[in-house]
Amino acid sequence: MPSLHVLPRAHGLRCSRVSIATPLIPTGTTSYSYSFTNSGQKDPRAITTASMATTTTATTSKCDGLSVEQIKAANREMKAMIKNTVNGSADGVKPVAVFVGATSGLGLMAMRKWVELIDDVGGRVYFVGRNKEAANEIITSLSQTSPKVELTFLHTPDIALLSNASQIASTIAAKESHLNLLVLSQGLITLSNTRDPTPEGIDRKMATHVYSRFLIARRLLPLLQKAHDISSSSSISTASSSSSETGKVNESDLSLSRQENYSNAKCAAQASAMNTVLLEHLSTLHPQLGWMHVFPGVVETGLM
Repeated sequence: MPSLHVLPRAHGLRCSRVSIATPLIPTGTTSYSYSFTNSGQKDPRAITTASMATTTTATTSKCDGLSVEQIKAANREMKAMIKNTVNGSADGVKPVAVFVGATSGLGLMAMRKWVELIDDVGGRVYFVGRNKEAANEIITSLSQTSPKVELTFLHTPDIALLSNASQIASTIAAKESHLNLLVLSQGLITLSNTRDPTPEGIDRKMATHVYSRFLIARRLLPLLQKAHDISSSSSISTASSSSSETGKVNESDLSLSRQENYSNAKCAAQASAMNTVLLEHLSTLHPQLGWMHVFPGVVETGLM
């Protein structure tokens, strides 16, 4: 049976730096670990590190007890696996990754770690966002430290418009034949308790956090499956809002289209729960792929 791992929220912690052991998961491996580790400094807000790692041998989830040393060891193991996969490929197929919502925050930190992991073998990375200036700075910085990695920024003014999300997915599908890693962390922070419909009629927060993610994932699944066929390694990771799931999905109004069903808190809970449900559905259709849904808690990003 396929397994979708939903990683728990870490309450009350603020993090300014994220260390990620890349979730590139071999067939049959479904174990994830997640922990927040205090840096040991007197001011816990200074350098609190959110650490997320995968393991490649166990088949059960573990959500505590990780040390920074274990995270680093997992990173080294994953880097070696990527290198061995590329070297063992007859045609030298390089890893390809897509990060949506990656000009700041968790998406950016995840992308930086991925680029670090593949800098020996090279590869192609696409990242999606609104901020062209930030994207240019990111490309300049990462190109200096990882010149073998080809970075491509795909600009979209508003990922909440599903037409834009569809265009992003189509652009990637037209350029690539396989995809090893898809990270969906696009987000929207709002304190309003009033629906904000896009021109397409969907609430902007729901469209960003749920529908754009599901659309992109569905469109790129053939590429993820192809990567698995080539190297037995491909995965999808999503990061939800700081609200964990607090109740059942409102099945009678999935998009919260009626104002009486809508509030900021209800929208956050509905979006988080729907991400889990949708990924669970996709994981049953594609059990060979790795799937991960993360509740990171309160994180310092460009949105804060």
